[in-house]
Amino acid sequence: MDIDVLFPREGPCDLTDLRCDAALSREAVVQAVGGGVSLWLLGAAERGDRHLDSAWMPVLAGLYAVSVDVLQAAQRRSFGEPDPVPAEAVGLPMLTLQLRARVVERFPDGEPSSGDIAAAVNEAVGTDVVRGDQVDAILRGIPADRVFGGAQGARSVAITGLAHYFGVSELDLDGLGAERRVVADLRYLANRYNVAFTDRGDGGGVSREMVALLSDLVNRELTGPPYP
Repeated sequence: MDIDVLFPREGPCDLTDLRCDAALSREAVVQAVGGGVSLWLLGAAERGDRHLDSAWMPVLAGLYAVSVDVLQAAQRRSFGEPDPVPAEAVGLPMLTLQLRARVVERFPDGEPSSGDIAAAVNEAVGTDVVRGDQVDAILRGIPADRVFGGAQGARSVAITGLAHYFGVSELDLDGLGAERRVVADLRYLANRYNVAFTDRGDGGGVSREMVALLSDLVNRELTGPPYP
């Protein structure tokens, strides 16, 4: 079961959330950074007591596999500061815009009902992943987190089904969270194949076992039959 279903998070990430999502302790972060950031300073930033030095932002962003903008936004939340409205969030969500475009491409002679779209998606993937009222809400511009009640697992499955039906990548429909979803998928693979996701040595980053696993999966995808 998706970790976000088992332990739903209320609201966007703060600094502690980003570190935990990267499967890192404070000690591991300090060791990976290799200087400048101390346990006390990192803890103070996560508690909202003292801001991180701007020079550490790119290093920590790389360690957490997010952009500097995402890291800065997480820091603002740790300090209880309101989030500014990003330019891309003004207007309709990306999922709404992309889904509308795909519907027009697939049905140039007239848009079917939301119920018909949901039924077609469910038939294509072989199980019920989305309802007609949810498709309608997305097309009307309701954010996906509200449509699926904050259940990230249900949201992810529905977007996967929609992408499969329309023959596009999930990232084409919902690219704003691409980096986070990729990292979540990599963690899933690490857990499935029982390998370490991150390297807890001096270098940090993805473990050698994980790199080898990804290389093997890519080779099997490109040259061999589908793996189970």
